[in-house]
Amino acid sequence: MQNLAGETIVVTGGSQGIGLAIAKNVAAKGAHILITDIQYGTDAVKEIEDAGGSAEFRKGDVTSEESMRAVFKDTKIDGLVNNAAYYAPLIGNFKQFTDITVEEFEKVMSVNTTGVFIVTKEAVPALNDGARIVNISSGTILKGTAGLLHYIASKAAVVGMTRTMARELADRDIRVNTIMPGLTASPASLQGGEDRIQQRAEASQMLKRAIQPEDIANVIGFLLSHESGMMTGQVVNVDGGNILY
Repeated sequence: MQNLAGETIVVTGGSQGIGLAIAKNVAAKGAHILITDIQYGTDAVKEIEDAGGSAEFRKGDVTSEESMRAVFKDTKIDGLVNNAAYYAPLIGNFKQFTDITVEEFEKVMSVNTTGVFIVTKEAVPALNDGARIVNISSGTILKGTAGLLHYIASKAAVVGMTRTMARELADRDIRVNTIMPGLTASPASLQGGEDRIQQRAEASQMLKRAIQPEDIANVIGFLLSHESGMMTGQVVNVDGGNILY
């Protein structure tokens, strides 16, 4: 059993969608959840507490060193999930890379890449020895998706950072892994319609059902658990077999 009783896990962007599913999954294993997000966190805390879990919310901006330093101040943690991402505004707004402005490129990178760097850097003093970090990349980096170069570049960088972090933190027995979700039926993706998600699953996955936030959360819950104790520097696909299609 993946028992995390007495441990504290931080989930960035944990107020909704995949982040909330992760927070609920880990809370059900007994961990205290610290959600940090730029908005909506109090509703997520209530949902977790109503289900019998333990959680708190601290407002935080992953692009700000000062903000994240405040989140981790006087705190000791056993796990970190770098879930916060800039994705929803890109739905329905795909652009050829020649039409992406430098400002648009840098905005995506500031959250998805620099944000992972800032959060993890500021978290390190708060991490207990033996802690676990899970970063979230994207299955899009394996095949490329026209119109999303800035997003794909930002998520590809996460893989390299994960492996370097795994090397540099191994002497404290801190494990660092990343997952690459396929298209998931999260609130951001559902802007295009639930039918679209199911159609994409049928057209591009070996498993012909839509990936749910809980599917992603289950794998992350395992990577945060002690049962995955010899996994570090790994990249795990959770894509319904899209890479095989």
